[in-house]
Amino acid sequence: MKAVHVYQYGRPENLTLVDLPKPKIQPNELLVQNVVAAVNPYDCMVRSGAMWFMEGFRFPKILGCESAGIVKEVGKKVKQFKAGDQVIVCTGRRNAYAEYLAVTEGMVTGLPESVNFSEGASLPIAGSTAYDALHELGNIQSGQNILIYGASGSVGSFAVQLAKLAAAHVTGVCSTSNLSGVKALGADEVIDYTTTDFRTLNMKFDIIFDTPSVLKFGNVKHLLNRHGTYIATLPSPLTMFYQLISTKGGKKVKTVFAKPTIQKIDYLSTLVYEKKLKVILDKEYPIEQIAAAHQYSETKRAKGKIIVKF
Repeated sequence: MKAVHVYQYGRPENLTLVDLPKPKIQPNELLVQNVVAAVNPYDCMVRSGAMWFMEGFRFPKILGCESAGIVKEVGKKVKQFKAGDQVIVCTGRRNAYAEYLAVTEGMVTGLPESVNFSEGASLPIAGSTAYDALHELGNIQSGQNILIYGASGSVGSFAVQLAKLAAAHVTGVCSTSNLSGVKALGADEVIDYTTTDFRTLNMKFDIIFDTPSVLKFGNVKHLLNRHGTYIATLPSPLTMFYQLISTKGGKKVKTVFAKPTIQKIDYLSTLVYEKKLKVILDKEYPIEQIAAAHQYSETKRAKGKIIVKF
């Protein structure tokens, strides 16, 4: 089977396509043949060595957090799935960049009819991150003012739509080429950061969601209302400092870590099936071009999700 190995931390060119035997399943496992896998910023951070303190120095590693494919075999203890089922797979932090996966039932959920493989593989990480940021950390409420920075990216595009589904007033911030796309997702207002400094807005927000984690809380806290929340997707020493000193009664700083569950993925995929949530797909690469997919992800210019196909 095709798989992508990393033998040492470094540049995208360190990703190596290899041929491995298909995994053998245990009684409680399914064998899934991946059709696609999604590329996430976390994958790039692991490959570069930025997450060494979590991922350690054991090599080779197979990266990838999420995929979608077809069940080929099931162990005798598997109850919910059968060969031929189309499924979404959430592997956690690794192993999705492989043509075949041996996974337990807790890592798999069904792919609804009319939801394609690329859409399904895009939901676990970015979709859950957006959901958790708004609902679990931000406690979003109807009628609130929400600012989403990076509104055209994979997390941002989900966040705009989920905020609108929660009946919030959404201001999206993006570049010139993405203005119409973000407006089409339902944003009430769209600001072009290349021509307008949104920090000068005469508005107050209940949530500022910094999806690429490039803003500094000190530069945007004046835009938050008295009990507002600034949410980042990546920890930094400064963000963690502000998070420690922020108080429950005042302006808060929080960092969202993707915590996908089968229940959340099912909720999101149902929204896609019901056409209440749109998955924005940017580029698809053959698995042989995984290095190019990582290079593009690291530009931070992706308009939605990046997919690799087996």
